Amino acid sequence: MHRSLTVQSASGVALSLAGAYVCGWGVYYAAQDTLRRRAIRQRSRQHPLPARPRRRAESIAALEAAPAARPRSASSSSKSAETGTSGAARKPAPPRAPLTAPSSWYGGASAADRAAIRSRFAPLRLLGRFVNPLPEWREQGAWEVVLWKAGTSLFNWPPRIWWDGGLIRDMWTEEGRRRIEKLLPVEPLDEELLFSGKGKQPEGLSYTWIGQSTTLLQMHGLTILTDPVMGEQPVKTMFAPKRMRPLPCQPEVLRGRVDVVLLSHNHFDHLDLDMIPVLSDAHWIVPYGVRALLEKQGLRPAQITELSWWESTTFTKAVSVRRGASAVSEMRSLTVNAAPAMHWTARSPLDTNQSLWCSYVLKAAAPDAPALDPATFFFCCDSGYSRTLFESIGRALGPVDAAAIPIGSYAPRWHMAMQHGSPHDAVLIAQDVGARSAVGMHWGTFQMSDERWDAPPADLALALEREGLPADYFTTIPFGRTRTFAVAPRRSDDDAHHDTTPQRA
Repeated sequence: MHRSLTVQSASGVALSLAGAYVCGWGVYYAAQDTLRRRAIRQRSRQHPLPARPRRRAESIAALEAAPAARPRSASSSSKSAETGTSGAARKPAPPRAPLTAPSSWYGGASAADRAAIRSRFAPLRLLGRFVNPLPEWREQGAWEVVLWKAGTSLFNWPPRIWWDGGLIRDMWTEEGRRRIEKLLPVEPLDEELLFSGKGKQPEGLSYTWIGQSTTLLQMHGLTILTDPVMGEQPVKTMFAPKRMRPLPCQPEVLRGRVDVVLLSHNHFDHLDLDMIPVLSDAHWIVPYGVRALLEKQGLRPAQITELSWWESTTFTKAVSVRRGASAVSEMRSLTVNAAPAMHWTARSPLDTNQSLWCSYVLKAAAPDAPALDPATFFFCCDSGYSRTLFESIGRALGPVDAAAIPIGSYAPRWHMAMQHGSPHDAVLIAQDVGARSAVGMHWGTFQMSDERWDAPPADLALALEREGLPADYFTTIPFGRTRTFAVAPRRSDDDAHHDTTPQRA
């Protein structure tokens, strides 16, 4: 009897503590979101932004009004990818130029426009955490993840708590294996092209996909590695997804060959601490708040540059260039402009949003070769879609020769829309920032959401059709393949358009 009362008392205390904990966090999030929305309204009134003029307004209006041309939900798109059907036949939208605004819009912000953009989308910290200063954002707590996973377990079969996107089931059949090899091929890294003194290109822009958001950029002879993750799992635990396809190279291949490591945010599928010893001689450019973590792992303070939104830094290095029969040393510079995104950060429950998350606009130039046009690239952080934000990035920092934009981890939309854009959102982002070409990343590597593994490229094709864009405007490439992009001739006002202040050394 006494023991039974003790157990009941302990249970009551535990339930009371749990209830108080949940209520406390509910009050915290309600207060934070109230303050956040008030700040957004104040910024909107104080810092109005110009609307983007659009080409072919009548075509866009017709596209939005036509039911067949409206973007379908992620669930219906994923279902069509799963069943292999594309729905009723649709009349393709009329083709239009990838840049859907006058060319003077991209990068054409005046000093007053840039000041308004920086103030409107400046970092916002409330009640001890960074928050998204965007009206499209909705605060999400751990209970929403529980609701999502409980819902997928109750209303989906098979349960999608440890969903692999249907990959293993496809591996059981010859047809499925052929489909995997077609959509997710793995090519060995071309080390001769990328790293040898004979093959390395001292001019131009190239992009190599390693997996997830880990990419190898070469811009006028400088080598940049983004979001270094090359482990079998983002986190070594039975609950974490495993890499869906083999790596195109081993991490050791990159040792001593990377000039700059560019980090978008600190999530485990974007920062693998085991990669730090491999890349210990590179310079790391990271969002504000990540420095302490990297220093704890052994990087020197001088190796790390932290950037807040709208700050920039310039990295310089001499590269060997063959001019005629002899090799000469020429300086190359890489200017990194940090920009906002709609996402969040955490590596534990105790450090949620203690650091920022950043997209980046990169500009590589050759001071010793003034005839060489600057190469520009947009590296997009994981982000939900905010038209005003990405149009502002295009206005302040665009256009760019190419962009890498996430196209995966977008279902279910009710939960993922705030933090991960769909393939259609990715196409809109590419147009908003003024990308002349784009390539999809953050898919086919770790299955962390409810769409099928093969849905992203299928939904990307549908999005390009709906937007009336050519199929080669926004593509995917195999793991390990290197794609080169044309560098557009500079404009006379190019430097002014890419001037962002303040700067950091």
